Amino acid sequence: MRRLRKWIRKLVRSERGQAATEYALVISVMVVAAVGASRPFVSDHGPFQTAMKQLSRNIGSAIASANSPLLPRR
Repeated sequence: MRRLRKWIRKLVRSERGQAATEYALVISVMVVAAVGASRPFVSDHGPFQTAMKQLSRNIGSAIASANSPLLPRR
């Protein structure tokens, strides 16, 4: 973890003129890589997967409902 922080600090200092979106892209790639690397260690029927399935059902039903904030108002 210490090496990662050191690398990020070095990257930020060496590229002073870069746009914030490029830094956001680098961080998002690192997050995706970390999630992908941890995937084999997460059980398919563990509490994390169960919570994610419940969250996806809740979001799906909220989007499908007539009162969805994502639908245009009539």
